[in-house]
Amino acid sequence: MGTSRAVVRGLKAPGRQPSGPARLTGPALNHSPQSGAVAAEQSLIDLQRLAGNRAVFAAVRSPSPPVQSRKPMALQRLWTRDEFKKQTDAGFLSGRGKTMKALDDLLEEYHGIRKNGMHLQPGGTQDRALNILHEIVENIAVWKDTHEGDTSRSKKRIPGLSRLEIDAKAELKELTEIRDKSREYMGQDQKPVERTENKLKTEMEGNFSSILAKLGPIFSAAAPASGDTGEIEVAIKVPVDPSGAGYLGFRVKASVERMKKQAMKMRFELAVVGGAKIGNVAEIGGELGMYLESQGGTPEKALELISYGVYRRFRESKVIPNEVANFIWGGSGTSVGWKRAEKWAAKVEKENFKDKSTFAAADSDEGGAYVETGGLIGAKAKGGVGGVAELEGTGQYSTGQHYDYNSVKALKQKHGGKLGEADKLPTVRGQTHHLGESVHHLEFGFSAKGGPFGGALKVGIDWSTQERNEGLAKLNR
Repeated sequence: MGTSRAVVRGLKAPGRQPSGPARLTGPALNHSPQSGAVAAEQSLIDLQRLAGNRAVFAAVRSPSPPVQSRKPMALQRLWTRDEFKKQTDAGFLSGRGKTMKALDDLLEEYHGIRKNGMHLQPGGTQDRALNILHEIVENIAVWKDTHEGDTSRSKKRIPGLSRLEIDAKAELKELTEIRDKSREYMGQDQKPVERTENKLKTEMEGNFSSILAKLGPIFSAAAPASGDTGEIEVAIKVPVDPSGAGYLGFRVKASVERMKKQAMKMRFELAVVGGAKIGNVAEIGGELGMYLESQGGTPEKALELISYGVYRRFRESKVIPNEVANFIWGGSGTSVGWKRAEKWAAKVEKENFKDKSTFAAADSDEGGAYVETGGLIGAKAKGGVGGVAELEGTGQYSTGQHYDYNSVKALKQKHGGKLGEADKLPTVRGQTHHLGESVHHLEFGFSAKGGPFGGALKVGIDWSTQERNEGLAKLNR
C-alpha cells in the first residue's frame, strides 16, 4: 500500500486531517489544489474508479480502520468467448460460420485488453478496445442480415446475439465517455477514435471490390482535372526459339480519362501476344486477351463497377460454379455467401446506375455509369517494299457484356426483378439471368510511309444486341 499512501499524501490539505478513508469524488467535484503530475494521475484514478475499477478503488483507500463504502459499478458486462459460444450453440450439426468465429475472436481480444485494465488507459490500446466494440455491433448486424429466414439456426442464436448487441452498445457508450473525460482532464485534444478496417465487413461487402478501391487515389493523381487523360502500356516479347524469329509475351494497358467533376472513365487490357519476324523484312503477330472498361461518378465508383462487371460475368457463366462467386464476393461458398454477394451487387446497382434524364448538363457524368467486360483478339502485319516504303496493317475485334442503367433495369424487370434489389437463390443450377447487353467492336487500320510522304486510315464499328433481341449498329469513326 506504499503507492496508495503516497497518492493520498499528495492530496493532503493544510490543517486537521479527517479520520476514516479518503473520500475521493469524480473529477468534476475534486477541487483540491494539486501539482500538475499528481493532479493528472489523480484525475485518471478518479475516472477509473467511476468506471468500477476495483483495483484502483482499493489502492486509494486510507490505512485507517475500514468503514462501509459504496460498491463500485460492475464493469464485467460482455460475455467471455466461452460463455458466448455456449449461449449461441445451435446444436451438434450446426457449425460456427465466419461471422460467429469473428465474434468469438473479438470477445477474446477485448477481454485480453480488459484483463489488465488497459481499456481504461488513454492511448492506442483503449482505441483498439473501442474499435472492437464497434466491430462486434457491426458483425452482429451482418449475421442477422444474411441469416434472415434461416429459422433452423436463427431461433437458437438470435437471443444470444441480441443480448451481446445490447451489452456491446452499452459498453461502447460508457467507454467512449470515459475516454473523452480522461483526455479532457489530461489536457489532450478531443479527437475521435480513428476507425480501423473491419475485415469481416469488408469481405461481406465485396472483398475484390475493396482491394480495387485502394487504387482510386492513384488514378485520381493520373488525371486530376476534367479532360485530363493518362495511359500506361507495357508490352513484353520473349524469344521462343534460338534464332529469335518467334516470340511470345503479353501486353498490359491501363488508361484513364477524367470526365466532368470527379467522374472517371477507365479501361484495362490484358493480352497474350505472339508472332514471328521474317528476317528484317516483315513481322506478323497476333494477340488474345480480355478487357475491362467502366465509368463512374468517382474513381472509387468506377473501380467498384469493375468489380461488379467481373461479378456478373462469374454469375452468368455456365462453367464457373455459383460457389466461386459466393466465396469471392460473399465470404462463403454457401447460400449465406449468395445472399451477401447479391446484397452487395444490389447496393452497387442502386448507387451507380441512375436515370441519365434526371441529371442536369452541369452535373457529373455519374448518370452515364456503366461497366463492360469481354474478350479481344487482334492481328498485325508489318513490312517494307524494297526499303522504300513501310506498310503496316492492324485489326482488332472485341466482344463483351455491357451493364448500365437501361440494360440492368430492363433485363431485371423482364425476369420479375428490380434494379437495386438482390436476386433470390435459384432452385436449379444455371438459372442465373444475364443482365447485360452484348456489345461488339471491330477496328482496322492501315498506314504507309515512303520518304517524306505518309498517311494512315483507321476505322471502327460498334454494334450491340439491345436487351438480346434488337440489333443496333453504328459507325464509330
